Amino acid sequence: MTGLPDYELTVEPVGGIDITLTPPGGHQLVIEQTGDVELTIAVPGIQGPPGPPGPGGGGFHTHTQTTAARVWTIVHALGRRPGVAVEDEDGNELDAGVSCPNNHTVIVTFGPATAGRAHLS
Repeated sequence: MTGLPDYELTVEPVGGIDITLTPPGGHQLVIEQTGDVELTIAVPGIQGPPGPPGPGGGGFHTHTQTTAARVWTIVHALGRRPGVAVEDEDGNELDAGVSCPNNHTVIVTFGPATAGRAHLS
């Protein structure tokens, strides 16, 4: 079987399907399938085809803060709590307090008033 070069795989199609998967030096994984049930086996460390996209929005959002402020309130349409990277007007990364009170708002807080950009992903 491709993708499992170090595993021992045994399939016994007797009255259903019995599958035994033995990883090197590990415990056996035994799967028994009876009747008309679809069986999917996922083995840690082996990547299968990609699944369907998850819920929520996608993409990115960049907020530009042209007027220096201590608090930036950013409303976005990503539909989730994003990762946030903040930079000044020259592109230097900044440390800031970041909170996400809901799936459409990010609040960035600085000590001194600051202008720059927030990249949401």
